Amino acid sequence: MAESIYFLKSFGAIKIGYSADVATRIRDISIYAPLQPDLLGTIPGDRHFERAIHGHLKKHHLKGEWFSDCSEVREVMARLFEVGAAAINFVPPTPTTRREGAIARVIRVMREKYPQRTAAELSTRTGATERTAGYWLSGRCNMSAENLANLLQSEDGFLVLEAIMGDSKLEWWRKFKRQMELAAARRDLESAQARLAKVKRDDAALNA
Repeated sequence: MAESIYFLKSFGAIKIGYSADVATRIRDISIYAPLQPDLLGTIPGDRHFERAIHGHLKKHHLKGEWFSDCSEVREVMARLFEVGAAAINFVPPTPTTRREGAIARVIRVMREKYPQRTAAELSTRTGATERTAGYWLSGRCNMSAENLANLLQSEDGFLVLEAIMGDSKLEWWRKFKRQMELAAARRDLESAQARLAKVKRDDAALNA
């Protein structure tokens, strides 16, 4: 199945996510959603591209993979549908990049998620000094096992674990990722329910 970036609209927000099987992903989300989400479109892409889009739209981020449904987000989406990665100047990893070491992959995904102040973000999550994190980014040295463990225990832990595992086809890893996708679908439901409750409260206040 083709890897894709999908764009869903639900309760005034847009979810930008990645899946190797968009139809199944949407079905999982729909199981828990009170209303059927509206698929706005898909484009070919992997998790690197997804993170680059998230970083590009960071100022419109709401929670998780959800972003404001505003004119700027819509304009970026339209450009993505039209020209793909060129819309945000994203350069896909080359085959050589895909064979890089696990730590190098971790550094790369952190750069993609935090294009601004990457060293500071790494410092916060690993317990290392910002100067040391800068050395990691420049390739002067690698992070220690303790620093990596701290990063795995941060809110970016799953992202880091994905970078470490790479293209692993181990059965336990495939099952674990599936469970994480189901957990993400449940979080999406909770977020959608919260937005629905707010809309209902606002409507009740207007009609009071």
